[in-house]
Amino acid sequence: MANEFYKTGDAPDFYICSKCKRKHVKLWRPEGSSTPLICATCAERIQVKREYDEIFPYGFEGQSYQPERTGRRIEAPLWYVDKDGLIPLSRFTPGPDGKFPMTDKLEVDGKGYYSAIYPAIPDDDGMYCCYEKLPEDGCTWWRELPTHK
Repeated sequence: MANEFYKTGDAPDFYICSKCKRKHVKLWRPEGSSTPLICATCAERIQVKREYDEIFPYGFEGQSYQPERTGRRIEAPLWYVDKDGLIPLSRFTPGPDGKFPMTDKLEVDGKGYYSAIYPAIPDDDGMYCCYEKLPEDGCTWWRELPTHK
């Protein structure tokens, strides 16, 4: 079943945002659960405010990047899910270029479910694949879905 829509690029009928009912977009789900399914637009509305350790100045020793922490916490800017389904990963400090590493795990205010949500990639049984064991064709299918619509 899943392999069929992986090949066609279509989304199954049950692949719908639980909040706004958007179809044929990337969806995320809580770890260990298949519901609720949440689209990027809805996730952006319920994102968790994040902070990171301020670093200054950027220090380099040889070829390795050595940040110096000031002890001050800074609120990270609100994130926007990019076209690839990625957001800045705030538990790390920005790199020498001032940018955060990126992740496809979104941090949301769950109100009853986990605050980390993961790409919802259906398997052959209509369930959702374990994040650590995602099939490559499923990942490709998910990455090719539009993020916003």
